[in-house]
Amino acid sequence: MKKTIFLLLSAVLLLAASVRAEPLNPQLIPADAKWLVHVDFNKFAQSEIWALINQEISEKDRKKIDAVATLLGSDPTKDLFGVTLFGPDANEKNAVAIINGRFNREKLLSLLVLNDAYDESKYHGQTLYHWVDEKDNKAKVGFFATETLIVISQTETPVQAMVDLLAGPADSQSSEPTPLTSSLAKAPKDAIVVLAANGLSKFRRNDEQNVFLQNSKTIMLFAGETEGELFLTASLTTDSPETALQIEQAVNGMKAFIALENSENPKIISLLQAVTIKQNENLLFLTTKYPSAELFEILKEKYHAINKPIG
Repeated sequence: MKKTIFLLLSAVLLLAASVRAEPLNPQLIPADAKWLVHVDFNKFAQSEIWALINQEISEKDRKKIDAVATLLGSDPTKDLFGVTLFGPDANEKNAVAIINGRFNREKLLSLLVLNDAYDESKYHGQTLYHWVDEKDNKAKVGFFATETLIVISQTETPVQAMVDLLAGPADSQSSEPTPLTSSLAKAPKDAIVVLAANGLSKFRRNDEQNVFLQNSKTIMLFAGETEGELFLTASLTTDSPETALQIEQAVNGMKAFIALENSENPKIISLLQAVTIKQNENLLFLTTKYPSAELFEILKEKYHAINKPIG
């Protein structure tokens, strides 16, 4: 688990550079965005679940984290506070990451220029940086929108659109909330993760048999921690009560299967019992709340069971 935790932290740092907690301005989300994921690392850093994870980080891994912090000028366990991803469709090349915070521009650029695919271009007076991510071998384009704002995508078009949005006068940015930006306002104050998507049927791609996507319209999900308990609430709007019932039955079926597979593990059974799903016409509501410490112990046990040495 310690190795996994470090790798996750490092991966997020390499993606996000370094960010600081400042509220995301909903006006930075384009009106054509159809999905949004917002993660508040600042609230996560204040949670009990993070305190438990932090205890699992070994001294060896802390030295690795310190080395990364020295290299990039940011500590992944302290300077990661929030990232927002959004896009107009299911094509990942059109997705945009907004990173709001503090970072060492000079160190980041000094590393970026070492990339074999490094290049620069100009757009409306803004310098766009191009490189290829060595981890996924995919092109990336980004720019420093302000001293505390980084924008990244896989292609120039969405990045250029953000340049235009940020360069325009304040009154040119729509003040009318969209369903996605409204989801941010509805998030509980302790929410760490906010997810929202509209027009889910358009995201099914080639999977015509996926009832969840084919017959669903919108989804909204909030996850976080309050008073030492992790919580998750989700609502799904489908095209009919019949579809909602079908999905409810599928979820309950999965719960029953997991319960059968873990019939001798009271902790897993208790966790499953904490998950409730209810239908109201074409709406589905899923909720759960579980003590952070107990969930962390379940995850630790599962991890060690999977990685148990053979022989």
